[in-house]
Amino acid sequence: MRLPHALRELQRPTIRGLLVALISASFAFSPRHIHAADFRVNSPADVADANPGDGFCETAFGNGVCTLRAAIMETNALTGADTIELQGDATYYLSAGVLPISDSVAITGGGPDGTIIDGNGSYEIFSLTGCRGGGICDASHPLNVVSLTGVTLQNGSSVTGAGMYTDSATVTIDHCRLAHNHVLKYGGAIYSKGILTITNSAISYNDTAPSPGGGGGIYSFGTTVVRNSLVDHNSAVTGGGIDIGGGTLSVVSSTVSGNSSAGDGGGIAVAGGTLGLYNATVVGNTANADESGTAIGAGIAMVGTGNTVNFVNSIIAFNANVISTMPTVLEDDNCSGMLNSQGNNIVSYVDGSHCTITGPGASIEDPGIGSLQDNGGPTPTYALLASSPAIDGGAHGGCTDNLGAVLTTDQRGSPRPNGRYCDIGAYEAFEFIFRNGFE
Repeated sequence: MRLPHALRELQRPTIRGLLVALISASFAFSPRHIHAADFRVNSPADVADANPGDGFCETAFGNGVCTLRAAIMETNALTGADTIELQGDATYYLSAGVLPISDSVAITGGGPDGTIIDGNGSYEIFSLTGCRGGGICDASHPLNVVSLTGVTLQNGSSVTGAGMYTDSATVTIDHCRLAHNHVLKYGGAIYSKGILTITNSAISYNDTAPSPGGGGGIYSFGTTVVRNSLVDHNSAVTGGGIDIGGGTLSVVSSTVSGNSSAGDGGGIAVAGGTLGLYNATVVGNTANADESGTAIGAGIAMVGTGNTVNFVNSIIAFNANVISTMPTVLEDDNCSGMLNSQGNNIVSYVDGSHCTITGPGASIEDPGIGSLQDNGGPTPTYALLASSPAIDGGAHGGCTDNLGAVLTTDQRGSPRPNGRYCDIGAYEAFEFIFRNGFE
């Protein structure tokens, strides 16, 4: 039974009481089942729902106060994909623990600068089960589909996935920021064993404890796509930006920069599974941050056997191992293990003692990039200098993503290509083209 939206908004106790009585009566003759509902949060307090499953998001009967926790409790209790709309200018400080999600839901905020969910340095923010209610998926417990849009998740703290821990659910994160989250083990911001897609978002300044510490920004053990996004200034023991424990990770039109690891893989560590880079920019990451002198692969590191790294139309440059900090001494080291070039790549330097690049089209040269800054779009990027060999250096048939679809925008959302051919890396340079066809 589904209550019309107008009826759910009625607040007079007498009418509400009648509605509740009607609902209760209907449950006596049929399973407790209410279809998808829409909830509008109007309070930043962290207070539970008064009666989960009655279709009303409120912290006490008839008070009309809908909190984020109350809305999630209602969506967990109701069957179907519900929606939760958060306030556009509010910070939700958690004081009652993690927010568990056990059913499909779409959560929308007013943008990462205005809608903030804060773990108070004490709590994991979101924990998602793979199937409705948890347990094994079946006809009565379908796979959960969860989306998070226009929200910042910050200051979460847990053992794994302080911003979000997701089991086998299908999750989409769009126009979000996950920052300053901390874990004891894996996935400073996100730990994912399901299907995860991150678009137009920033994963920044997250970290792990000194041991075991994998994936300062993201720990991926499923199928993950990072698209039109930035992974920057995260830190861990291995995989300062991202650690792949298994499955597949595709980095599409995105930048991995400024991350650091005490061990291997300042930018990305591949401990298991397959990494694919498609018009990616992996720049300025550091390994061996503890100065032990043994870590390698500051940009991308293969830290296990039987793994695969493929890259196309991408830039891997200016990554380095820390030799000393007093004074600061860095040693160029972009990769370790075997990387498979699939054409039109630029790598600034390769240490042949521990990194091998196979396949066509991997030039060893300076990519000609600026600094990481706001060049338009939702996240900072590295602009291409006018003399950059990356300009028009992409595949002549068009740059493509992990599914083989032609890319029509860069990380910022700007048109691609903007010239004869697409540019290499996450940024597409603007080119003046005159009416007569000459540049």
